[in-house]
Amino acid sequence: TRSSNYGGMGVFGQSNLSEMATASVSPQLFHDFRDFRLDAQYTYGRVWFLDNKDITDQVIFSLYEDDSIDQQALVSIRTRGDDRGTTGRVFYEWQDSDFENTVGYRYERAGAEAGLRLSRTLRFVGDGGMESDLDESTVAGGLDSVFWHAGLEWRPDERTTLDARYGERFFGD
Repeated sequence: TRSSNYGGMGVFGQSNLSEMATASVSPQLFHDFRDFRLDAQYTYGRVWFLDNKDITDQVIFSLYEDDSIDQQALVSIRTRGDDRGTTGRVFYEWQDSDFENTVGYRYERAGAEAGLRLSRTLRFVGDGGMESDLDESTVAGGLDSVFWHAGLEWRPDERTTLDARYGERFFGD
């Protein structure tokens, strides 16, 4: 008898396992002003695949192993203290990946978020802004598409949060 994974063609075939090395550095800056907090962080990372590229029985997705340089940045300013009646945040996010053999990836997002306390543990929250439309291009970046979300946040203590929102992004509702 032969298994359904004969020849290493199945998802769990030995030749579909990838050996890779990753490294990254992530400097972060946090500063509290009187009523606001500034968060800024940047990540620079590298991925190296260590496998032999001449294995002939790999499933198709394992053929796209590609060394990369990955970067991310986030800047946000938000109100301090979760006990406030209203909270707010403005932010900008950026992601970029450059691959050795295939096209790169770029995504950006900028927006604002607000919250209104309804009770000690319940808050109405909403956010909106602009983001990259990945249905149009995964390499261009830019702020091409509107997004929004609204919903409720339940926080019974400082270590527990349940956030449920409905909204619209570049891919739909």
